[in-house]
Parts: sequence; C-alpha cells; structure tokens
Amino acid sequence: MENNYFPIGIDSEIELFQQRLKDLKNGKGSVIAIEGESGSGKSFLMIELMKIARKDEAVISLMLENESPIGNFNVGNLQQLKPFSSAMDSLLEGNYKSAKDRFKKRLGISILASLPITGEIFYAVKEISKDWKDYKKESSQEKTDDKLSAIDEFYNAFCSFAYKSPLVLMIDDMQWADASSIEMIRRFSNGDQPILFLFSYRRSDFSDPSIPLFPLIVTENNDIKRIRLKNLDIKGIENYFRANLSKYKENEEFINWVMEKSFGNPGILNEYLHYFEKHPPFNDSGELTLNLNDVHMPVTASAALAENINELSDSDRNLLAICSAEGREFSAYMLSKLLNTDVVDVIQRLRTISQKSTVVRSMGANIRYGIKTTIYQFTQAFYYEYFLNGLEYEEKIALHGIVSKELKELYDNADEDEKEQIAPYLAAHSKEAENYELSERMTQISNENSQKYNPQENAETNTNSNGNGNGNGNSETSEENNISGTVIVGNISDDFDFVFARNEVLDEILATRYESAISKAENIYYTNTNRLRLIEKVQLLSIIAKSYISISDFTTAENKINEANQLIKEKPNAQAECFILNTTALLDAEQGRTVQALDKLRLAARMSMKLPVELKLLTITNISKIVEKNDPEMSASYKKAALALADKLNFADFKNVIG
Repeated sequence: MENNYFPIGIDSEIELFQQRLKDLKNGKGSVIAIEGESGSGKSFLMIELMKIARKDEAVISLMLENESPIGNFNVGNLQQLKPFSSAMDSLLEGNYKSAKDRFKKRLGISILASLPITGEIFYAVKEISKDWKDYKKESSQEKTDDKLSAIDEFYNAFCSFAYKSPLVLMIDDMQWADASSIEMIRRFSNGDQPILFLFSYRRSDFSDPSIPLFPLIVTENNDIKRIRLKNLDIKGIENYFRANLSKYKENEEFINWVMEKSFGNPGILNEYLHYFEKHPPFNDSGELTLNLNDVHMPVTASAALAENINELSDSDRNLLAICSAEGREFSAYMLSKLLNTDVVDVIQRLRTISQKSTVVRSMGANIRYGIKTTIYQFTQAFYYEYFLNGLEYEEKIALHGIVSKELKELYDNADEDEKEQIAPYLAAHSKEAENYELSERMTQISNENSQKYNPQENAETNTNSNGNGNGNGNSETSEENNISGTVIVGNISDDFDFVFARNEVLDEILATRYESAISKAENIYYTNTNRLRLIEKVQLLSIIAKSYISISDFTTAENKINEANQLIKEKPNAQAECFILNTTALLDAEQGRTVQALDKLRLAARMSMKLPVELKLLTITNISKIVEKNDPEMSASYKKAALALADKLNFADFKNVIG
C-alpha cells in the first residue's frame, strides 16, 4: 500500500541530488546527510531520490534500512559494519559480474560440490577487495599495505563495484550504526571514488553522546552536505493539495485550517490527504462543502500514525504487540514460537494485516539466527515503539524470555559462524528478559568476536558495549578507540585466506590436474585444521573426495566423506550435511548406484529448501546430471530449474557448466 503522491517542497533537495548524480557519473563521489524526525518525510525523500537514481541504467543503486534497537538495547553496536555488509549482500546478489572473472567463475561450478556458502559476506568482500587492491597496484605502481582492516576491505570492495558502474547507496536510520560504519562514511566523504552515499538520522535519538554517529553530526564537516527537513509553509501546503487532491480549488480558509492543525508537518499532511480522499471537501465545482468544524484530525505526526492503528482489530493489535517483542524487524519463525502455532498460520495472519494497512510489510525470505525465514518490518519507527510500549511489564519479560530461550537453544546447536550472528540478539533479548548474567556473557562474546581477528596488535578490546548500565548498547570507549579497534571479521588471520587457497585448488581441478588438487587441498586442510571453520573443512574434504572420484579412487574418496561425516556428527550443521550428501551422491553415481545417489539428493533437496539458495542450486544441478542418461526428460526439467536459479543469482557462465 505504497503512496504515489506527487512530492512537494523538496525541489532544492532533488536539485542537489541531481547535481551530485551528475558529478558521480563524472567520477566524483559525495555524502549527503538527511536529518528529520518521525513524520518529517526523510524516508519519503530518500525513496523519491532513489527513483531518480534508478532511472539511470548506468548507475548501480540500492537503499536499505539500519537495524533498530531491541527494546532499549542497541544491537547494531555489536554488529560490525552491519549496514554495509547488508548492502554488500544485496550487491553480490544482483551484481556478481562486478567481481573478478576468477571469482565469478568459481560461482558457476556447483557440480564440483565446491560452491561457496551464502552468508560468507566477509569472504566475498575480501576477494573483491583484493581485485581493487591489485588494480590500484597495477595502475599506480605503488605498494599498498597488505594488512587491511575490515573497513579497508569493505571500502575497497565498494570501490571495485563503483569502478565498473557508479554506485548510489542509501541507508535509513544511520543513528543505530556501529563505529566502524561511521568510519565508512568518512571514507566515502573523500569523494575520490564514484560512490554517492546518502544516510538519514533522527537527532532526537542522540540522547546518549556515545552513539557513534553523534561526533560526525555535531562536528562541522564540509565534505558532508547536510539536509535538514522542515515543515511546509502556507504556499507549500497549497501546492501539496493542488498536486494531490482532486477537485481542489484555491481556498484560503481550507489552507489556513490545515496549517493551524498540522503546522505543515508532511506526515500529518499525508494523513489529511488520506482522509480527504475518502471525504472530499470540495464539490465538482471546486467549492468547499465540508464543514471543517466537524473534522477531527490528529495534530501531531504520532497521532496521525495512530489513526492507522485504530483501524486494526483488537486481534491484529495484540498480534503486532507480540511481534514488537522481537524488534522492529521480526521473523515468521520466531513469531510462530511466541504464539506456539504453525508458521504458515503466522504468515497468513500477517499477510491479512499488511493488505489492509501500512503498519507492517514483508521484507521477503532471509537468513536470521542461522535459519531461512520470512522477515517482516514495522514500516514506521512509531508503529514499533507504539506496540512495544503498549506491552505490560510482565508481558515484556515473558515474551523476551521465550525469544531468548529459543535463541539460546539455537546458539548451543550452532556452528561458530552462526553463534557470532546469534550472540548480539541473544544479548539483547536476555537483557530485556532481565537475565543479566546471560546478557553480559553474550555481550562479552560479541565483543570478543569483533576483536579476535583484529590485525592491529594493540587494539583495545571493548568489553563495555551494552554492559555500562544504560542498556543502550553504546560503548563508553572513545570514538577514536572504537575505530582503531576495527577488525577483519571474515578471515582467520592475515597470513591465511581460505577463499584464495580454495580457489587455487579449484584451478587445478578445472585443469583436470586432480593429483595436484588433492595435494594442495590436503596441505591446506591438515596445515590449518585448528583455524578452519566447520563448513570450510567440509568444503575441502568434499573437494578432495571429488578429486579422488575423478581419478576413480573410490575407496579414498569414501574415506574422506566419512571424515567429513564424523565432523558433523560431533557438531551438527545442516549446510555442511547438505554439502556432504551431494558429494556422497556423486560417489554413488560414479559407482553405478543411481538409486542410492538420487535418494541422497532428494534428501539434500528437502534440506536445501530451508538453506541458502546456492545449496538448492548445487543439489538440483547434480540431480540433473545424474539422471541425464536414464531419464532425459527429468534431467531437462531439473536443468531448467537450475538455470532459472543461476540466472536469479547472476552466476556467470553457468549455462556452459551445466551443458
């Protein structure tokens, strides 16, 4: 239920953006900061600017929203570079072609059972960043520092995309971002790369000066253009209704009344327009026929938004109150746990609400807490705060308790990467459930996760986030220390790059040098066993097994598969298990056990429905290959499905791989 009203009062902002867009296409980047409170129209402005950017096919453009606090706990401060990792996720999903040829080639060889698992954003970032770093070395003949922080890696990765096509990136509610994300803004503000970055914030959220964005906003910075949204004046209000309200005729009494009631606040004017569309104030001749004294309209943005809530049933409002316990973004999975009901029932109820109101919207399927689930969002911060604040004390404790209990169970059964993702949420919900011991432990773990890959020897560990008594998730550490303590989140150490090492093995496989591939992969595996993640170990063992299969050494291949199975027996992991099932199916197929191979792939296919889409692609590709000889028709249908998936993921040259 998106508004399609003609924008009024933002001409100068649009003109500024168009000029910066022109500069962008000439190779010069810039940063624009938009300040506005709820109802001021900052999100509307960003949407309008994004529409302009997307009209230009030569420009890559995307817009996303930063994660809001959970209750009083700013979870974003424990999630390093979260808004930019989300942005990179979106870029990789739709623009793999912007990456290095060698990198994109790896994404098209799923039949080798060596596909990277989705979610390894920091690995992908490091790979793309390396392309840009190599390019700069070749172009400038200058030596660059080989020891890069996560900020450096992300900045270089964005530069790599922008080098191919100018990049427009917009992030809403930047006030909740961590210190490393704020440092990224400073990098963009240099303007030496074709990246136009816009962000918005609410100054009223700066109640705590330790919020990382605070110093950037209160300090004069000529490299950042600031926009402060204001209410419309009399002339602006008249232009607004003339453009958007049918049968409107200039009427001083009407405009003065609207100004007196709304003070020109865009959010309130928007609600007035909704009302007047249902109750036209003018007749066909343009005469004012509505008695304005009989019109009872809200006089604040909050009150205007509350009108939408009042149209919901008691059952819908109760459901949304429960949703708010998880956060402004909430998942179908967790809501089904809170309601102790089937997830399909949850989705149907939320669909009904979203169809009849603008209070919530579906954000589509995504990985949350290591599980693929549909994510929903309260469309306005006001809606989230309204329902959350409407919960009684006992309700909050109970709901957060259920969420934290579920997250703790997921955490205990997760691999190390998934634990890193879950820990900040578990810290937030356990604090809101008044389980302070668990909250402090998860906060400490989150901080340690952020620091353990730090290439800087003297980086100071921040153990105070969310543990300083104010519960807002902001560290007492100075801004300078926060930034100097930024870390590499994806790789184990500076000397070891798993993606690079794995790709060297794949080069050997592609050249059919299987013995060499085995030697290299085994050297990587056994030399780095203590620092490889579970999924990395399984990938390497699968690659080794596949190489042995290729030289018909089925006994050794089976031994490697058994070794991988033992790993997941000790530490269950659905992604790793799906990977192993595909490799085992290849072994069965090569030995003529087609029925057993298909049984394993069907099991893998069922598992992949709840896993990253790459694993689904891997599985249906292998099914297509295995049944090709005996059932060409079935093979063709699976091949068609695989090609459609590969096209959606922009996997380069996949058609050549699948044949």
